[in-house]
Amino acid sequence: MIDLSERSLITSAFPQTVIEKIGYYVYRLVDPRDGQTFYVGKGTGNRIFQHVAEALTLRDQSSLKLERIRDIELSGNRVRYVIHRHRLSEAEAFLVEGALIDAYEELTNLQLGHDAHVCGATTVDDLIALYDEDEALIDVPAVLLNLNRQYDRNLTSEEIYERTRGYWVMNPTRHSAVRFAMAVSDGIIREVYEIDGWVSQRASEIVESELRRSDTSQTTSAIRWSFQGKVARDIRERFIGKTVQAGSQNPVRWMNC
Repeated sequence: MIDLSERSLITSAFPQTVIEKIGYYVYRLVDPRDGQTFYVGKGTGNRIFQHVAEALTLRDQSSLKLERIRDIELSGNRVRYVIHRHRLSEAEAFLVEGALIDAYEELTNLQLGHDAHVCGATTVDDLIALYDEDEALIDVPAVLLNLNRQYDRNLTSEEIYERTRGYWVMNPTRHSAVRFAMAVSDGIIREVYEIDGWVSQRASEIVESELRRSDTSQTTSAIRWSFQGKVARDIRERFIGKTVQAGSQNPVRWMNC
């Protein structure tokens, strides 16, 4: 069992006089062994120190962040703290935290930065597509699949395919005319696939691909569907980067079928 070591207690709290002056702040946790930033956060008071305390005292809790801290302590090192900005309002802290989360790869943060899906890191093409309002005219039988948190701008083409094709709560047998599947994120079409066939599986039997994030959707449906297909090269250029109107909260939307 790991105890909260003496070296980790040396700096585990700010003096009260400091707390009253620094306000909200944004910080990074750095692994001293390789200099890699593995967590970005915001807070007030002694929030910056709570991660180490949780990792070393709450042994029944596990996460990538907590395990990284435990590994650092077992190696005889201490987590290095970097405070990027202080004396911030809460709104300012959200903005700085979000920007840093976008900037650093391989973070153990479970959540994206505040408003990341709305105004987070993006490309010039995506920014133009988002605000230029060049709406797609979808005139083919297609199903629009909203990837939500499955999408990341750094995904490979293989990862986008895996995260688009399944697994979904739907019934494609009711839409036999459908020919194409469109990956949508933030209201923008990211890729278009020609569907070769559909496969249904019981939710309890699905083994998620390593290329795909775990399915965290809440549903009582016992059956999920996925498609098999390939990039629709004949028509994709007509749709990639175009926007689609917001539909219902359902991530699956059928068009012309």
